[in-house]
Amino acid sequence: NTRALHYVAGIEHIAGEGLKFSLEAYLKKYSRIPVADEFIHSETPYYRSDKFLNAGSMEVTGVDFTMQQKLVKDYYGTFSLSYMKSEFSDPRIGHDGEKYPSQYEYPFMMTVIAGKRYHGLRTEMDKLPLFLKIPTYVLPFSDDMEISLRWRYNSGGPFTRLEYTATEQHRAGGVTWSKGTWVAGEQINADRLPAYHRLDAAINSRYNFEKWNLVIFLSFQNLYNRRNIAGYIYNSDGTRNEVIQFSLLPVAGIEAEF
Repeated sequence: NTRALHYVAGIEHIAGEGLKFSLEAYLKKYSRIPVADEFIHSETPYYRSDKFLNAGSMEVTGVDFTMQQKLVKDYYGTFSLSYMKSEFSDPRIGHDGEKYPSQYEYPFMMTVIAGKRYHGLRTEMDKLPLFLKIPTYVLPFSDDMEISLRWRYNSGGPFTRLEYTATEQHRAGGVTWSKGTWVAGEQINADRLPAYHRLDAAINSRYNFEKWNLVIFLSFQNLYNRRNIAGYIYNSDGTRNEVIQFSLLPVAGIEAEF
């Protein structure tokens, strides 16, 4: 079995009504990680094996900072910032003592959440002049509602660059021979995807009746339509296509509570 040893130290401080700070540092050591025998002998010509060996080891270090304001009055929010370094000891023969970033290393991660609870907003809007009041019915404003924003940033994930070579062919789709083959470079996870970030906005309106409630929620994910790359598709003709995550995505729904 894979072995994991975690060392964690942290401190929390409540600074005010509903306001909390926390700081945490950690060191995680993993050993006996299964690694393909072919990968260990990847520089040995024509080496073939189906075995996996417990030859892998990894070390992760990092620090997390969080500031959280709970919904005590009419507003709430969270700010979190993390830094981490995750390195895998290179198990390949001929690379003793070398390390490379693990598949799950995202050095910087930041999340900002801000929200506000409104009371009597619809009543106040109904007091506006007619030409100002009519546009407010485009969105579900009520006397009991919540508006929130969330912005998230991640460093780009690591990946191993592939090189297209014409010295080796394979059957493409079982129909014809390709013009070449994509081959992984010697530098494992030496490249990174572009940074990931997006802004989400949400509106949650509650209409309270005598014996039941009607809740309408509306959200816009990736509000500024960031083109976040999730990875790449490598085609048999030597071209590479980007795999894009969700673009601007509106989500709406209605709930009835009895």
